[in-house]
Formats: sequence, C-alpha cells, structure tokens
Amino acid sequence: MSQTDQVGVQMPRYRCHKEVWALKIKTIMLYQDERPDGPKFGGAEITPAEPGYASFFVYARYVAKHNPRAGGYYVVYDDGYKSWSPSEAFEAGYTRLTGSIRDKPTIAELDAILNSHDDRPITINPDGSIRVG
Repeated sequence: MSQTDQVGVQMPRYRCHKEVWALKIKTIMLYQDERPDGPKFGGAEITPAEPGYASFFVYARYVAKHNPRAGGYYVVYDDGYKSWSPSEAFEAGYTRLTGSIRDKPTIAELDAILNSHDDRPITINPDGSIRVG
C-alpha cells in the first residue's frame, strides 16, 4: 500500500527499533466524576491482561487523546510518553524481550520456593528467572 501526501509524492517509510514498556489491556473502566475538577473526571482505570500487575488510573487527557480500548496496549516510551496501540499494530511491530523485571521472581516468590520444604531441584537461569522441578 502506498501512502501519498496531497501532491502525490510517497512519504518516507520507517522501521521501528525502539524498546518500550507495555501492558495488554484486559478491561477499562471509565470514570465520570460529577465535578469537572474532580480527580477522576473523564479518566479511566486500566486492568492489565497479564497476571501480577495491578490496575492503574489514567487521566482524562490520556483517555481523550488515545481513546484506549480493551485488547490494545498501554505503552510507555523511554522519555516517559504514554500512548495506546491497537493489538494488531503493536504485536506486528514489537517482540517481547526476555529478562524483564516481571520475568524474574519477586523476593516473596523466592522466599516461598526456598521455604517450601520439598526436594525438587531449583535452577536459576542466567537471565535471573527460575525453574522449580
């Protein structure tokens, strides 16, 4: 498909090479505070699809600008800019990196494993993730 501007010249094409932080969105609850100056006026609560991540609040200006929808991705760039991406575009352009903080066990998870008193072997992988059994 060719993208042209008003004079019929094809725009330059680009390939993505950025690393971003992102969560797939399971649900979005929109808030309509009664007061326009209220803290939740027009904002939303996003619940991530991936287990282990808490729901979080986004402000009205984020909702108005990006119109986030369930199934898409909440995206944060290196400079702190927050965006939304439809799942098809995001999944076609990004591959999940291994070794992220969430791929490693928390202190509480390690404590539970080490104190489980069973005889299964524990393997700590070079990337910091663990395997039990």
